[in-house]
Amino acid sequence: TEEAHAYIDKALKVFSAINDKNNIAQCYKERGSVYYIENKFIECLQAFNTSIEISIIDQTSLAKTYNSIGATYGSLGNYSEALPYFLKTLKIWEEQKNTNYMALAYLNIGNVYFKQKNYGLANKYYNRLLNISEKLKDPYLLSYAYSSIAEVYNHMHLYDKSLSYHRKSLAIKQTLFDKSREAESYNDIGGVLFKQK
Repeated sequence: TEEAHAYIDKALKVFSAINDKNNIAQCYKERGSVYYIENKFIECLQAFNTSIEISIIDQTSLAKTYNSIGATYGSLGNYSEALPYFLKTLKIWEEQKNTNYMALAYLNIGNVYFKQKNYGLANKYYNRLLNISEKLKDPYLLSYAYSSIAEVYNHMHLYDKSLSYHRKSLAIKQTLFDKSREAESYNDIGGVLFKQK
């Protein structure tokens, strides 16, 4: 990652010399991504925020930067700070009618509410993910939606519903020939069956 920082520094020097604000902002965004990989979350947030402050940024890039900031706060366990950024991200994707990114935003928002133990709102966003995944016919998203809803029901002690959704997720994973994901579902189902006794 030192090499990545060195190249970003070179790019920043060139873009600063010609006062190219959008590319300077892109450099800070890239630097934030490198800091994220390095688990340097405070530096990561500073870089992402600098990116937003100095550029006349297009809405797509802004949404992606908001998403990165939300993910960083989530990695810090600061879900109350993560949520507004994921909601801002969702608003932009909805305005652009970008269904693939809307699905990601629904998942992220659902995950925040789940971590906050707000299972009703988590379920609301996971069901939005489910609906959009069905329209997109995306098996990976669909399996995430089913397993996420299953975990909500598991934590609400509604084990029959949890098993039903875990089994739907498993059925999709079996068609993807992804043994690792399939094994996750077997483990999840076993955990719910154990709690049911």
